[in-house]
Amino acid sequence: METSTLKRTLAWILLAGFVLLLLNISIFHVLIVPSVALYAIIAIFFVFSKPRLARESKKITATTERQETEPDVEKNK
Repeated sequence: METSTLKRTLAWILLAGFVLLLLNISIFHVLIVPSVALYAIIAIFFVFSKPRLARESKKITATTERQETEPDVEKNK
């Protein structure tokens, strides 16, 4: 399995888990204290990781743009 496919699959699984967590907090109320604690941990991680993720995506975008704009130069032998 490719790395990008694995990352995409993991992202979907995490998204589904997060939606289930929100449903539990708002509707089902099963183990509400641990659910709210987990939600708070995820929210804190998101707030503190956002600048790092923005830097990484900016690096990827800059690298991709550079690759697209650089002309293909063949070496003479």
